[in-house]
Order: sequence, then structure tokens, then C-alpha cells
Amino acid sequence: MRFLTILMLLFFSTSSLYSFAQKRFYDVKIFGSVVGAVTVEKKVLATNRSSFHFNSDAEAVLFFVKTKTHAVTNVTFENNILVKGYVLREKNEERQELFYTWDGSKYLVKDDGKNLVINKKISYCTANFFMQEPTNIKEVFVERFNYFVPIEHLGNGQYLTKVDGGTNLYTYKNGILQSLKSTKGVSIYMELR
Repeated sequence: MRFLTILMLLFFSTSSLYSFAQKRFYDVKIFGSVVGAVTVEKKVLATNRSSFHFNSDAEAVLFFVKTKTHAVTNVTFENNILVKGYVLREKNEERQELFYTWDGSKYLVKDDGKNLVINKKISYCTANFFMQEPTNIKEVFVERFNYFVPIEHLGNGQYLTKVDGGTNLYTYKNGILQSLKSTKGVSIYMELR
């Protein structure tokens, strides 16, 4: 009986570590062809703590040049504030790695070895788009570039951001991201499987 009690305690304590998890899969398309995949997962770690995990891999030939990309974003929110984050972007031989840590009053950022400070609280970042429709959210923090941009609410579940000279159009249905069209030179389309 004692063994059974211990076993049940272990089961319930480990199963409550992730009280809720969601996972979504997207195809990455260029010119209508699938060239990669995105996996996004949200885990609710506690009533006031959640994490978002984004993983993307794609490979395409654009203008006779083979391009291979890999991206990872892991962010953790506590009381709706980003408390830590990690971003990795690889494109062919280029690599960018960022670390974010909230110290209670500001973010300490390490961007490819450079130390930066962000003094504004982050409550919504680009990784959130994949798991949370930005209803009533006016701006988004772009992890890769370390700045905020406005979110334009277009109606009919569509939202537009302008980042680094390009545009991103997010389309939702019933609160779930259906597609993302990112345009900067070439249009990249991510579509829910």
C-alpha cells in the first residue's frame, strides 16, 4: 500500500509539472512548394508561468542559390512578462544567438556576445503569435532584432506587422493562427497543417 501511495504521488507530481500543453505544426512554402516545417509548442508550467518553443527548418533554392535556415526560440513568461528567452537563427553560414533575462527592472540581453539592455517590459513577442491571437495587443517585441513594432488590427482575424523592411500578415480563425505571409523580397508562407 505504501508503494502504491508513493507511486501515485510521483505520477501526480510529475504530471502536474506541465498542467497544459499545446503543439502546432506549420508547413513553410515558397512559390507554392513546401520547403520546410515549423513546430510550435506552448506549455503552461504553473498558473502564472508558461513557455513557448518555436523550431523551424527550411531549405530552398532562391535565384540559383541554395539557402538553408534553422531557427529556435524558447521564451518563458511569468505573470504575463517575459522572464527569460533564447533565440537562435542560422542561415547558411550565418549564425545569430540571443539570450534574454529579466532582472526585475530591465532585460539583460546578450546578442552574439554584445551586451544590451532593454528597459521596457515585454508582454508579447513574435513567438506568441503562433499560440495566442493578439486581440487587444498593440505592439509586439521582435526577438531577433531587439525592438518593438506596432500591430495593425485589420479585422477578420488579420494582423499586420512591419519588420526590417518587410511585412508579416497573420491570419487567425477561432483564435488559432492559420497562416503567416512574410514578405521581404520573396514571400514566405507558413500554413497550419
